[in-house]
Amino acid sequence: MLFYPAVYLISIRVPVLDEDLQQVEAFIASPEVKNLQPKLSPSKLITVYPDKTENLTITMLQITTPIAFTIGVAKALSEKGIIKKEKRLRAIVNVANPQAGTSIRTFRGTEKDEWLSYSITIKNEL
Repeated sequence: MLFYPAVYLISIRVPVLDEDLQQVEAFIASPEVKNLQPKLSPSKLITVYPDKTENLTITMLQITTPIAFTIGVAKALSEKGIIKKEKRLRAIVNVANPQAGTSIRTFRGTEKDEWLSYSITIKNEL
């Protein structure tokens, strides 16, 4: 989505497990983050293993920011431990598209992963 003078708005989405939700809520309550109007919404994390499928209900943190502030926001999320090293819980960063509705993003595993693929539902909104 194109806005003047920010050029592009970027959505940073971070999957959040229930055990990390209080930490995320405290982070988004801080004044500098609150100004970015972060959103928490329910989401599904579907992981396909060779012999089973796991469906988790999680929370998706979404922060929409002008492209100029994207690195700073991502760095703050990482420093606070909100972006996890586990691949399925990493941040998803893309151009904001509020007209897209709800979508599903699917990612394939590699030979090093114990799972074949995982999918996350994403609610596109500003």
